[in-house]
Amino acid sequence: MSHDNSIENAIPLCFDCHSDVGHFNPMHPKGNKYTVEELKMHRDKLWKLIEEGKILDEKPIDQQYLEFLKKAFDRPAFNTPFKEEGKLENITKAIQDTILAMNTGLLRTRDNQVIQDIGFGKSSVIYDKWKNKLVDIEVKLQEFIKKLNDGLSEGKMKMCHENCYCGDHVYMEMLDRLRGVIVDSLNIILVEANISPIINTILQRRSYNP
Repeated sequence: MSHDNSIENAIPLCFDCHSDVGHFNPMHPKGNKYTVEELKMHRDKLWKLIEEGKILDEKPIDQQYLEFLKKAFDRPAFNTPFKEEGKLENITKAIQDTILAMNTGLLRTRDNQVIQDIGFGKSSVIYDKWKNKLVDIEVKLQEFIKKLNDGLSEGKMKMCHENCYCGDHVYMEMLDRLRGVIVDSLNIILVEANISPIINTILQRRSYNP
C-alpha cells in the first residue's frame, strides 16, 4: 500500500472500489487488475468532466448517465409491436436518435427538439462492466436497423396502410424479440445501478395471427 498522501496520488472512490484497486496482481488468473496508469486515466477523466461542468449534481457520473439512458429507451420505438408501427422512417430515426443519445448524452424528439443534454456519452462511463454491456446494446441497435431494412428490401414485410405492417409474421416477431432483448439488456444494468427498470411491454403486447 502506498503512503503517498499527495494530491497527485489521490483518487475519489467508493468504499468497495477502494478495496478493489488495492489488489492489483498481474500474475493472478482472476480478480481486478487495475494498474496505476489505468487508475490515473479514470481519475483524470473524472476531473476533466468536473472542470467542464458536466457532473450535474452529487450523483456518480454512471448513475446520471443511466438515468438519462432510461429516458432515451422508454419510448414507443421500444414498446410498440412492429405490426403496429407507423412509417419506417419514424422508427429508424427513433433508433438512430437513441444511438446518438447513448454516444453523446443528447436526447431529442423526432423533429430534433432537444429534450435533454447531459454533455457526455457512454465513453465517459467509469464502470467497465457496464460500458462493455452498453457497447453490446449499441451493436444490437445497429443490427435491428439492418434487419429492418433487409426485411423491407427482401419483401418480407410491407406497409399495408398507415400504422400497420403486413407480411412474414415470423420475421416481424424476430424484430420484436430483438427490441425486447435490447430493453432487457439495459434493464440488467439499471437494476445493478439501483434504478427501476423499464417496463418491457413489447413481447406481452405482441399478437400475430397467421
